[in-house]
Amino acid sequence: MARAFRSGIEAKRKLEMPLKQRRWPTVQSVLRPLKLRAHATQSTMGPMSPVPSLVRIEDEHWVFERINQSTLDAMSHRLVLAEGDQETVIGVTQTLDTALMVAQRMAEQEAKVVLIQPL
Repeated sequence: MARAFRSGIEAKRKLEMPLKQRRWPTVQSVLRPLKLRAHATQSTMGPMSPVPSLVRIEDEHWVFERINQSTLDAMSHRLVLAEGDQETVIGVTQTLDTALMVAQRMAEQEAKVVLIQPL
């Protein structure tokens, strides 16, 4: 048996199978319909407006919700975290008392300064 593996297969007994070339579609041809559909959807939606999302954590899962315009109108103060040259909006509150409480907790626990801006 070992001799058979060492000497190999005779040339006249070998099978010849042509290698079949697979033609995979190009990335452009695959993404073109998706891009056209995205542009068509965007044109029917009208102008985009930024809508902040509300994030809750329930049972160790992040839950994203949309905020109604009436809820956004009820907000009175924006909380901004300034780190170096970059400012990050960390949230909005309905009352100044809530904004002060959040700023105080951030200062005590995170040692960060929060700017409170009226809306």
